[in-house]
Amino acid sequence: MKYAQKYGYSIKIEYSYLFEKEQNLFTDYVKDHFEIKKTSKLVIKISTAKLFLNALYGRMGTKEIENILKIVNKEQADQINKNSNISWFSEIGKDKVIVRYKGQVSENIRKLYKDADIDFTLNKTYNKKQIKDIGLLKKTGVPSAVHIAAAIASYARISINEYKNIQGNQCIISDTDSAVLQYPLPDHLVGREFGQMKLVNEIKRGIFIRKKLYSILDKNDQEIIKSSGVDSTKLNYNSFLSLLNGESVIVPRISFKINWKDLSLIVIQSNITIKGLSGKLKTLNNIKGTDINNKKKIFNKYRNILKYKFYIINVIFILTNNI
Repeated sequence: MKYAQKYGYSIKIEYSYLFEKEQNLFTDYVKDHFEIKKTSKLVIKISTAKLFLNALYGRMGTKEIENILKIVNKEQADQINKNSNISWFSEIGKDKVIVRYKGQVSENIRKLYKDADIDFTLNKTYNKKQIKDIGLLKKTGVPSAVHIAAAIASYARISINEYKNIQGNQCIISDTDSAVLQYPLPDHLVGREFGQMKLVNEIKRGIFIRKKLYSILDKNDQEIIKSSGVDSTKLNYNSFLSLLNGESVIVPRISFKINWKDLSLIVIQSNITIKGLSGKLKTLNNIKGTDINNKKKIFNKYRNILKYKFYIINVIFILTNNI
């Protein structure tokens, strides 16, 4: 909403949730791990610091349901059944059971019942053990705060949108923390400091089907293929030409399934079909001369990211957020 107001939108609040505001909630956490990522010479430390930085947003947005998988005896399984919601159950041997379970009783209810004997009826009082046995102490969820995750995601969109709407610098495609631009950014926006962008590649040729599905040839004539959910070694430049021209591409996939009764592994061979793009081809050459207003009209017409299509023959740049 803050970003929309910048472009002249007016906001009327119909209803909302109100949260108490805190300042610099994760400042030390982010600065400490960013400094490790920036200065460390060890790959493992850099990777770990990056993981901690990225996981912060994900942890705040985690569903308050935690699945637990355990191998237990039948007596333990019966106790789990009384205190948790079992979603999967299988005997795997003599007196051994594998269970997957989660709890769904409110944490507030658990707090209410855990410390005292409760009189549920006029005639009977239940002690803590009996309360546990009938399932009223089921644990639920994991620590999360979806409003914090929503705020982080919103500020991320504001940040990347600044790079998507640079006058005279065509944005070809973008993701949460990256953008492919027609021309390089000013020097003060690129570097290794907090909040700056990182130059990843100079591209001689590129085909961008959608986010996380593209083929590029960099300035060193190295082909780089990204294909989320699909084995990139099964794709090549001609595969992306086919997708660009509206033809579907079939990619083989190997997956595994566990037989929990004997703990054997079943290999499953299947195919994934990547659908080709449809509609009129849009290239950088025939839209690069448009001003920002005409560019908006073009992109509104092709709002669905699956329909964005570019065959890049100019030198352009991929930049990705350094944090």
